[in-house]
Parts: sequence; structure tokens; C-alpha cells
Amino acid sequence: MAFDLTSNTMFFTRTYKTFKISGQDTMYLKIFATNLDKSKPKTEKLKIQDGDFSLAHPTLNSQGNLMVLSSNMKPNKGKMDLFWTDRRGDNWTDLMPVSDSINSSANEIFPVLFRDSILIFASDRPGGFGGLDLYLTIKKGLHIWSKPILLPKPFNSNFDDFSLIVREDGKSGYFTSNRPGGKGKDDIYSFSADSDLFIQSDVLVSRQIVVMDKLTLEPIVDAKVSIIPLDIDINNFTLTSFNIDVLAGTDPGDLLLKLTPKRGKPLADVHTDIHGVVFPNLSASKQYIVQVSADNYDPISLIFEPGADENQFNVVMTPFSVMIEDERSSPNADPDVYHQSTNVFAKGTTVVFEDIYYAYNKADILENHAHELDALTSALKEDPNMNVRLEAHTDARGNDKYNLQLSIRRAEAARNYLEKKGIDPERIEIKGYGESRIRNHCLNGVPCTEMEHKYNRRTEVVIQEDK
Repeated sequence: MAFDLTSNTMFFTRTYKTFKISGQDTMYLKIFATNLDKSKPKTEKLKIQDGDFSLAHPTLNSQGNLMVLSSNMKPNKGKMDLFWTDRRGDNWTDLMPVSDSINSSANEIFPVLFRDSILIFASDRPGGFGGLDLYLTIKKGLHIWSKPILLPKPFNSNFDDFSLIVREDGKSGYFTSNRPGGKGKDDIYSFSADSDLFIQSDVLVSRQIVVMDKLTLEPIVDAKVSIIPLDIDINNFTLTSFNIDVLAGTDPGDLLLKLTPKRGKPLADVHTDIHGVVFPNLSASKQYIVQVSADNYDPISLIFEPGADENQFNVVMTPFSVMIEDERSSPNADPDVYHQSTNVFAKGTTVVFEDIYYAYNKADILENHAHELDALTSALKEDPNMNVRLEAHTDARGNDKYNLQLSIRRAEAARNYLEKKGIDPERIEIKGYGESRIRNHCLNGVPCTEMEHKYNRRTEVVIQEDK
């Protein structure tokens, strides 16, 4: 049910029978309108695109000239999809799908427009808590909406939850659910909060982080997941959210500003369940560093944006490289170092190191995140005649000149790491390529996942002939 306050008209869903001369009559859901100004309101079927399909659950913007509804009209992506239509006088334009990022192969029903910029709806798509779940999407432009985000508990449960109605102050409202503890089948629940739950479109969303083995894709149980918010609101850019460093540019007199997001207070560590999953509640307008560690796996750190990424965020962990027993027994080897066979460091070859982890947007190597450099250390100690060239690469995000400088500093950081392990720096050349040698399609301006960007962040080790 929806109300147009500009014309005092009520729109609602009613069962409508189509009569056929031969064959069985068919029942559909249709939208009707009633003008409440009249002493004896007349109810009429809405003048809108019609046919052998259902139209249901209308919701309106504040001007009453945009309607979002649910329909199984073909073509559609699933069972019931969301469509929009504009008012043109007494008529409405042909239905258009709301967004491919919103509609799925499941049901999208019971839409509710809030403040004209937030669309709340229910869906039984995979990845939710169970049954119908409440989702939220934010308007980004004319008929452009963000990817839906799953609302957290207690709005959602393992049962059907739908028709979330929010008062204009954003502090209270109602929704419907058939969860246990009610008085009937579908019951109406109220909620209230001390502050606006939708201020600056910033809401807590439930995300599913799945931790898997890279080789088998089996879930990793009891993995430690640390989540650190970056002190930056992606909807409201401000320099106060960043640490600012001034760097020398590649040309004389050039200066570069390096902006590093400030970190907030870490969330409490959680551990994956028997399915390798955790369900954190996170802000849709923030970015997070997700750090995962588990026994017998290399730790991993990723950037996660709950408001933009999919509801399920997969973290794939690499098992520790094979331990070489004869090298462990060597008097020069560190018995706690796990590394690859030194055969990969044959002269004339190039080895790609993709698992050297740096602090976010920095050249500092994170503690215990350089197993491949430890393997290279052992190889250099075994063969004092071996020399290497470290070639560092970044992904395409950010300024080209800055990325070049960043790659050089990361190559320097890798050399410094080896020097601290006892390797003569004269045996190590360095080269930074920035984003000039991207390995996939993730060039400037191309939308990519964090894993796709990570594929381009690497350090290549060129094994040189004896000097």
C-alpha cells in the first residue's frame, strides 16, 4: 500500500480475475487506486501497462510521480522482479526493470522507497539468513542504484522478513515477519533507536566472509579474522580522514601528496565456523582491512568495501610452501622458515612473488607476511654467487607517477628486508615499474574486484648470471 500525498490517492494490491470465454479463469495481482478526497471514493484499476502477469506492492516517491513495484512480467530475471514507472498525467509509462544489480533469479518483492534515495525490499535470493530477507540499495543517479546490501539482525532472521516501513526521522518503524515468538503466521513488529539509523545512508549491513583453501576450495575452520575499519566515509570525502605525506616527484620540482586512510579501532577478532564463515555487521559507507590467519596457511590482508562488494566476500588462503628437510638441517638455515624448493631460483629464470604483503598503500612489509622473501634469503645464502634483480609492480588504482614511486619504494623495502637477513645489498638490483605492466584487464577506470587488483601487485625476482 502506498499514498500519494500530493493528490491524496491510495494505491494498493488486489486480486483480479481475468475472464476467459473458454478455459479456466486466471487470478492475477493488480494495482488499484482510490482518491481519498471524495466522500465516496471510487476504486479503479491503475492505468498502467497490463497483461497476463501480476503487478503488486506499489511504493511512491515523495512527489508521487515515480512508482516502484513488483511483477513477474516477461522478460525478467527471476520469479518476481522490481520495476519502475513514471506518471504521465493520468497514465503511467511502460514498466522498466529497476536494475540488473538488484533483480535476481529469485523473488524481489515488497519494495519501499524511503527519503526518495533508499529502496528497501525483500528477497529470498541465496546468501541471506533464510526465507525472505530485507535488503537495502542506495540511489546513485537517475534510475541507478547501488548493489543491494543485506540488513543485519534483528531486522532479518532465518524466517520471512519483509515490508520494512521507516518513519521519516529514521529512528523507528515497522516490519513483518513470521519468525517464532509471534501471535500468528505473519506478525507486525516495531523497532526504535536513539538516533537516525539511515543518517548519510550509513547503515550496518551483514556480510558473509568465507575463508577457503586455495588448492581445494574447502572451508578453513577456526581461521582468525581481524577487521580494521579505515577512518574514511566513502560517501563523504574529506582530507581529515587521511594521513598526508609530501613526496618528491619524478621530475625536478614536482611534489606528490600521498593520502593514507587513517585506521579506526579494530573490531573484536572472530573465528570461522565449521563452514569457514563469519557474519560481521559492518558499515555500508566504510572500507575495512580484513586480515585472516590460520594454522598452516600464509596470512592474508585484503581491502573490503561492504557497500560495494557482493554480500559474500571470499578469502582464499595459500597453504605454507613445502618445507625442504635438508635445508632445515643446514647450519645456515632458519628452522622456522617455510619456503619453496631452491630449484625455482635457477639462473636466468624469473620468479613471481605475489604474497609479499605491505601495509595499506605503503612500502612497509608486514610482519610475518614475507615467506617468499625468506625462501629467497635461504637460496642466496646457499649460493653466494647468485645475484638477483627485484622488479616491483602495483595495480592501476591511483596516480601513475605515484604508483611508479610506490613500486620503487616497495622494491627498496624488499631489498632492505633481505639485507636485514644478512644478504649483501650489492647482490641485489631493484627496478620499479608502477602500473606499466598490468597482467589482466584491470587498467585505469576498469571496475575490478580486490582479488583481480591483487593479481597485479607483485614483486618479480630475476635470477641473474654471476657477476
